[in-house]
Amino acid sequence: MFALAVALLAGGLLLIGPQLAGRHRATDVAEFKTIGVEKDESFQPPKEWLTKYTLTERSGKKFDSETLAGRVQVVNFFFTACPTACPLQTQKVRDLDREFGPHGVHFLSITCDPETDTPAVLQQYAGKYNADSNRWLFLTGDMHYTRRIASEVYRVHLERFVHVEKLIVVDKWGKVRGYFLWNNPEQISSMKELLPALLAETEPPAEAPPVVQPAEDDPDDVEGAATVKESGDADAAVNQ
Repeated sequence: MFALAVALLAGGLLLIGPQLAGRHRATDVAEFKTIGVEKDESFQPPKEWLTKYTLTERSGKKFDSETLAGRVQVVNFFFTACPTACPLQTQKVRDLDREFGPHGVHFLSITCDPETDTPAVLQQYAGKYNADSNRWLFLTGDMHYTRRIASEVYRVHLERFVHVEKLIVVDKWGKVRGYFLWNNPEQISSMKELLPALLAETEPPAEAPPVVQPAEDDPDDVEGAATVKESGDADAAVNQ
């Protein structure tokens, strides 16, 4: 009898053991699946590629890039605290404005130091160059957003305190038609030939026109960071 009881007890354990183990495995699998399908709340879908933008003008008013639809534009990126290249570049923009502004070309100077370049600072800076507020705008906004504007709309790399050496020409339909180094006389001459042609256009080109680019082997074709230091040349440019 004793031997029979031991045999029955052992058989019961053999039957119950796998069931308990199976329950534990099922619980582990269920817990694993629950963890695996948790929603990642930090995920953000890709932002839409910019084709238009809104910034703040030196007047404090919002500027929508779509308001210049039908206008030929020249765009540059700068910052007011730059004591070297930026004043000289701004002088070049001023010269172009005086020549082509009265014929309908608009100019956009966008800061890459928005923390410093508030509308009030831009207002004072623009005043040094007698910038006509009807056709030459000075714009500021969030730096991350401005970097996206540079990259996605105008196809240039931009960082804070890093001015862009190129002047960007945009046609009446918002298409970039050329990049010109502001300090290269030959390229500025080419730019001056392009602007009247764009002003004369009455409809977009049937085929995508070639975009004028600086020569690849041009040693000046760089977007350099300006180190804040004293510069007599820059001061002279403002006072001319």
